[in-house]
Parts: sequence; structure tokens; C-alpha cells
Amino acid sequence: MSRIDYIWSSVDIVSNLLHCFTTEVSSQLSDHLIVSFKIDNFLEIKHTNRKISLKKVYDFDKMTPDKWTIYGDKVDALTNGCELTTLTHQTVFTQNRLNCDWDLLQAYY
Repeated sequence: MSRIDYIWSSVDIVSNLLHCFTTEVSSQLSDHLIVSFKIDNFLEIKHTNRKISLKKVYDFDKMTPDKWTIYGDKVDALTNGCELTTLTHQTVFTQNRLNCDWDLLQAYY
């Protein structure tokens, strides 16, 4: 007899579940089974060989009060009139909205 201890998942993954099965492992290794599943490509991820751009790394230990002021002024100037200022704690995010907002953040910063 077997039982599932816990399987945590998002609603998106469960609603796009195509197939699920278990695989036994040696009883010397574990008393659990491996749970495998196949899901629909609901995020529409494409397999590409594109190069991923490098990310900026900030060293916050080197910041001074003057540098923080300059940084804050620059952020204020960049975001003045930007669509990101419409975000609130009540903003409802969809995958498309998150992608658009992320693109805006990357463009401005």
C-alpha cells in the first residue's frame, strides 16, 4: 500500500496536466515512489539557441548617501510618466501584464 505525503503545485500546472505516473525505486534507497508528470506548454516557451544578455550586478556596500541620492534622482526622472507608475498593490497581474511590465523595467533600468 502506498500513499502520497505531499505534492505542491500551482493551479496553472495542475490545469495543464496531460499525464502522471509513478516509478518504483529500490527499497534500499527510499520507501517513496518517483512521481513524474507531463504538462502542456502553457507558458509557450520556445526552445531556442538565443544568447541571454548579461545582467548588471550592483555592489550595495559601495553606495554612499550621495550615490543613493543620485540614483534616486535618476530613477525618479526615468519613471516620471512611465506606465509602471500605474502599478498598485491592487494591480491584477496576468502573464502578459507581467511580461510587459518586466520589459518596461529592463528598458528603464
